[in-house]
Amino acid sequence: MNNKKLWYYGTRISQVFAKHSPSNEHKTIQFFPAFDNLNMLEDQYYRSLWYLPFVNNVKVIMMNILGQDDPSNLSCPNYLRKSNKKTFPIEFSKGNVEIEDLKKTDIILVWKASVLKTIPFRYWHQIRIVDPNYYLFSETHTYPGILFHDIYTDDDRLEQRNQSLKRYLNMKSIFSDKYKAYVFGTGPSIEDIDKYSFEENSIRIICNSIVKNKNALRYIKPSILVFTDSVFHFGASRYVEIFLEDVVSAVMEYDIYCVTNEVGGALLTHKVPEISERIITIPAKRFGKPNLLSEKCFYTRDYENVLTRYMLPLAAGLCSEVTLIGFDGRNPDETYFWKHNANYQYLDQMNSVKEAHPAFFRDVEYDEYYVKHCKNLELLCNTIEKDGKTIRVMGNSFIPSFASRLG
Repeated sequence: MNNKKLWYYGTRISQVFAKHSPSNEHKTIQFFPAFDNLNMLEDQYYRSLWYLPFVNNVKVIMMNILGQDDPSNLSCPNYLRKSNKKTFPIEFSKGNVEIEDLKKTDIILVWKASVLKTIPFRYWHQIRIVDPNYYLFSETHTYPGILFHDIYTDDDRLEQRNQSLKRYLNMKSIFSDKYKAYVFGTGPSIEDIDKYSFEENSIRIICNSIVKNKNALRYIKPSILVFTDSVFHFGASRYVEIFLEDVVSAVMEYDIYCVTNEVGGALLTHKVPEISERIITIPAKRFGKPNLLSEKCFYTRDYENVLTRYMLPLAAGLCSEVTLIGFDGRNPDETYFWKHNANYQYLDQMNSVKEAHPAFFRDVEYDEYYVKHCKNLELLCNTIEKDGKTIRVMGNSFIPSFASRLG
C-alpha cells in the first residue's frame, strides 16, 4: 500500500471511528497551511461554503499570506457551485499558521497534502485531507463527512437514524398493498422505456440523474428516488448544484422519498431543507453478507454502487417481485464505468465535476470497480431469491447475473 493510501485510510478511520463528544461542545476547524495560492484559496473557500456545517458551535478559520482580508474579493471557480458568500461565518484574515496554532483547533483541514509530514504525530487524529488533487476519495469522502462524523454528537446521529426509520415505516405503510417494484437505471436501454407498460399498483424506484429527464418522470411516476455518490450527488461541483435542483423539483412534483446514505443525508438536511422531511438515510454495514432492507434489518452492506447498496435491498424488502430496466452494464470495449443514456445524464456538466474532483477521476480503477460490482450483484441476487423473491431484467445487460435473468 502506497503512502497516499495509508494517509487516506488513516485519516478516514480517525474521522469515522474517533470518539465523539456526548454534548454539542464548541468545535474549531482550521485550514492548514495558510493559503499561498489565490486559485486554491478561492477553490477551498467556495468548496467550504457547501461542505462545512455553519452551526452555532462551529468556528472556521481560514488564513492566507496573500494579503486577502475580505472574502467578497474572491471569485468562484466556474466548476464549483455558486453560494451566498455573505452567509459564511468564518474567521478570514491575512497571516500565517504555525504548528503551535494547531493546539487551538479540533479539526485540521489539510488543503495542500505536501505538508502532511510536517504535522507532529500528536495532531494526526485531527487531520482531514481535503486536497482535491491528493488521492482518490480523500477529498470527496472526507469533506461531506465533517458534519455527520466530526460535528454531530452521538445523540444527533441517533436522532437522524430514528427519524429515518420512522419515515421508512411510514413509506412502507403507504406501499403496503404493492407486491411489485420497478427499478430504473440510466443505461442506454432506458431509451426504450416507453415500449413497456408498468402495473399501476406498483412501486417505481428511480436513481441518480433520471431526475433530469422530465418526460421520463411523467411516464414512470416515481415513488422513490435513490442516490448515494459523494462525487456526483453530494459534491461541490456545478454538476451537483444542477442535479439537486432537479431533485427538489422531482420531490415536490411527485411527493417522493429520497433514500441515501447517512453522511450525504445529513449534509442535504442542512443544505437543502426543502426536502429534509423526505430524506431517509440508511446506516452502512461494513462487513458481512448482503441483506434485504426492513425495519428489523435497517441497514445495508456499504457497497459502492447505488444498485447493490440501496435499490435492490430496498425493492426486495418492500415487494415480492422486482423488475429492472436500464442496467446495461459495461460493454467490453468501455473505458469508463459504463455507458449512460445521454438523455439521462448531465453531459454538459461532466467537465465541472472532473475539475472539482480531479483525484477521483485520476485514481479510480474502472475495470476493478466493475468486476467487484458484478460479483456483489450476483451475491445479492442470490440472497434475494433465497428469500423467495423474484428478479426479472428487461432490455439488455452485459452484467452476467442480469443477462441470466432477462425475460
